[in-house]
Amino acid sequence: MKQALFILTALVILLQSCTSVKFMNSQPLDTPALPEFAKDLVGIYLIDNEKDTLTITANSFEYGNSTSLLGHVKGSLSSGEAVLKIIGGYYILSMKDENIWQVIAFKKKVDEIDIYIINVEHSKEGVVSKLKKILPVKEIKDKEGQLDYYLIDPNKSEFEKLIAKKIFSKSGVFKRIVL
Repeated sequence: MKQALFILTALVILLQSCTSVKFMNSQPLDTPALPEFAKDLVGIYLIDNEKDTLTITANSFEYGNSTSLLGHVKGSLSSGEAVLKIIGGYYILSMKDENIWQVIAFKKKVDEIDIYIINVEHSKEGVVSKLKKILPVKEIKDKEGQLDYYLIDPNKSEFEKLIAKKIFSKSGVFKRIVL
């Protein structure tokens, strides 16, 4: 299994055992970064009836703790290791992982945050095939020559197509428990 990835919190963590899609740059390109999370996102959330919480402050997020099944992940928008942007009604959180980026999309509802990822495992050939119709896709292999992850580098228009064609699929819901 791969080491747990970042996520707005649990989202990218959900990818820990999956072949993932990573990005060359924070997304979407040519879109200004938001300096902080919107005030209506700030709060404490619980993921889909689990015990682990997601805490969002103005410029940071934290998920889980050292005893959490999915691990402990935190990030800061002021560190440059996490970048938040908005496009087409979706917040896009890019998290730096060495020299590449993990990217998740999320939508705020009244007291929930819906999380969207590119989930290769549910329909491996389908998702990769759809990606290849939009942009070039590189297969990155590990030291043993096995597929490690897919790498893409969409321009803004291509990223918008990823959203429009529902390449990002809903993978979880965080329910607000504290403002």
